[in-house]
Amino acid sequence: MKSILFIAVIFSNYGFAQGVVTKRFEDGQKAEVCVYSGSGLTEKLLTKYTFSKDCPNIIIEKTEYDSKGLRLKKENYYPCSININSINKWIDGKSSYEALFNENGNKKWEYFYNKNGEMSKFVAYKKDRTVEEEKIY
Repeated sequence: MKSILFIAVIFSNYGFAQGVVTKRFEDGQKAEVCVYSGSGLTEKLLTKYTFSKDCPNIIIEKTEYDSKGLRLKKENYYPCSININSINKWIDGKSSYEALFNENGNKKWEYFYNKNGEMSKFVAYKKDRTVEEEKIY
C-alpha cells in the first residue's frame, strides 16, 4: 500500500504547468513570468512571458521552449497592443523562420532558413500584402 501511495505522490505533480513571476518592475508589477511543467528534476521551462512596464499586464514578448530547453518560437508584440511585431522560430537551436509585421498586423518581410541555420529564402511584402521582392539563396 505504501508503494502505491509513494507512486501516486510522485506522479501527482507531473504534467501540471505552473507560472512563476521571475522578475518585477520597481513598482511591483510583474515584468517576467515563466511557465514550467513537472517538478523537481523533471521541471522544464515551457514558456516565458515578458510584460510591458508602460501598460500593466500587457505581454510584449512570448518565448516557447522545447523539452531540451531550446527556444522554439519567440513572438514580439507592439507595446500596449495585441498586434504581433515579430516572430522567430528555431529547430534544434538554429533559426528556421523569422517575420516582421507592421502596426496593422500585416507582414513586412519573412526570412526562411535551412536546417543548418543558413538563410534559404527572403520575401518582402507591399502594403496590400502582395509580394514585392523574393530571393532564394
